[in-house]
Amino acid sequence: MNQTDGLLSCLTYIIRLHFCRAQKELIEKEQREDSLKHRQRIVHRDDVLDQIRDKEQQKISERNAFFEEGIRLDEEARLRRLKLDEVKRKKLGELR
Repeated sequence: MNQTDGLLSCLTYIIRLHFCRAQKELIEKEQREDSLKHRQRIVHRDDVLDQIRDKEQQKISERNAFFEEGIRLDEEARLRRLKLDEVKRKKLGELR
């Protein structure tokens, strides 16, 4: 083996070393970027799920308020009917 072959093999080794290092850095960078994107997707998903839960809770509250209003109106109507029935009974009693 002459000096040129040794120098070439040394240069080849150095080039491979630099290439491997660059490849490793690139892989690590891609992994960091993938990890960041994954975390961002999770945050986005959680935000969307929170919005869905909030909308559902709002609809439940509106529905409950609607039914409570209906119940209140029914009770008011029942009380008016009772009063009216009482007035009718009084009038009929006075007419007899």
